[in-house]
Amino acid sequence: MRYAVDYLKAHPANPDKTINLALTAGKPKITLASGLNVPEGTIINGACTSPANKPAIEIDVNGSNSDIILNGKTSLYGLSIKLPSTSQVRAINGGNKLKCVALSNK
Repeated sequence: MRYAVDYLKAHPANPDKTINLALTAGKPKITLASGLNVPEGTIINGACTSPANKPAIEIDVNGSNSDIILNGKTSLYGLSIKLPSTSQVRAINGGNKLKCVALSNK
């Protein structure tokens, strides 16, 4: 996931800014050593369970610099994001959409 976000930051003119995360057996978990600075217009698709409509993919963020920064017109779907207690999701610019997203501190 970090590679995909870093690629989009390095290639801002790339018209396709969609990251699709695939389900595997069990509850998929992505562990990040630090936060993410998500470029404007990026779409990150996880998955929601049915019929409970809960996020099916967990993102566990660690480290001291672990904010998730949304730079505008960003869409997050089907993600359970766990952050350290000192971190937050920050929306720098407007137009962000979160659907079937759970945020929590650990």
